[in-house]
Amino acid sequence: MFVTVHCRRRAGENAAGVLKRGHPVIVHGRLRLWGDPERPDMQVDAYSVGIDLARFADVEQPLAAAA
Repeated sequence: MFVTVHCRRRAGENAAGVLKRGHPVIVHGRLRLWGDPERPDMQVDAYSVGIDLARFADVEQPLAAAA
């Protein structure tokens, strides 16, 4: 499942520099739902985002080094 995650300020800069679409992440924040109750649109306003190391298996494409 893909969910839109919004990160602000430095967290957003760091996430954009390290993560790619499809990387498994752990997100802590506020979930917003709207639209059709059967299939709502979802968005998370993230307080923090981190890579889920238990599910990250892309050894050939390591995470970029954070600056």
